Amino acid sequence: MKRILFFMAMLPMFFLTACSDDNEIQKDGETGNGNPPLSSIVGTWESGNYFVSFGEDEFYSAYIADEFIDSGDYKQTENEVTCSNNYFNRKTVYTIKNISKTEMKVQVSYTDLYGKTNSKDMTFTKSNETIVSKSNTLAGKSITSYSSYFGNVTRTFNSFNAGVKSATKGSAAKYPLNFFYIYIGNKMYHQVLRNNSIQVPSIGGWSTNYNEVICWELHFSANGSIDSFDKIEI
Repeated sequence: MKRILFFMAMLPMFFLTACSDDNEIQKDGETGNGNPPLSSIVGTWESGNYFVSFGEDEFYSAYIADEFIDSGDYKQTENEVTCSNNYFNRKTVYTIKNISKTEMKVQVSYTDLYGKTNSKDMTFTKSNETIVSKSNTLAGKSITSYSSYFGNVTRTFNSFNAGVKSATKGSAAKYPLNFFYIYIGNKMYHQVLRNNSIQVPSIGGWSTNYNEVICWELHFSANGSIDSFDKIEI
């Protein structure tokens, strides 16, 4: 009889302990159900050469498809993360299907440079790479290289995601090109955008693969200016 009474007295303690453990799992986001905590998506996630990085300052950058890089502010509502790109006036939506500390499965809905809406399923693995931050920017910097055909070719970063490519020789000197870029760690992903409002001459004009995503690893001098770059194949 005493044993039965002791067991009944201990039942509430077992119940509370079980509830406490369940709550800890929910907070950690390990179940993949319900609303993933904001802290669970913060970080850089990779899928082969593609990646998405959610910063603690609710800024994000991504390279998720050929000819598609993206950046902007993001907001999470339940299992959806909506990213706003003001440069292209577009939104990219990540619907989280499952997430743990090491893996995230999402369905991505995005609009490409040609105005087509696309959807793809992606599985990302959490990496130790640098997390994107809006304060880590190339705005105000520039880098110049020399070409016998184009003269001095300068890329000027006007803002945290946009810049201008210009030359000093040939007809290209009259037609500077706009480019969009994302910057994370010391890597800069960018794509030169075609301006359909002008007719650029083929003789002396740019020999550019428009919309192609190119990755550079940047090197800086002691004073913070861009000293050189290496192209990284992606």
